[in-house]
Amino acid sequence: MFRQLIPVTAIFTLIPAMAQAYIGPGMGLGAIASLLGLVAVFFMVMVAFLWFPIKRRIAKRRKAAEAEAQ
Repeated sequence: MFRQLIPVTAIFTLIPAMAQAYIGPGMGLGAIASLLGLVAVFFMVMVAFLWFPIKRRIAKRRKAAEAEAQ
């Protein structure tokens, strides 16, 4: 009997069942805010990696142009 119980238990364990859960509005909005925050951070990092080298190059060109003008 024990040998028959193991496969039956494994089958019932692996079959997904519908979850009877409720995600309240606070939890849902918190999850959405966290996701939007992560997306915003990703884009800010991309802008930072692109903007600061460009800004440095512009400053070098301005200094070179000023030195050439003098």
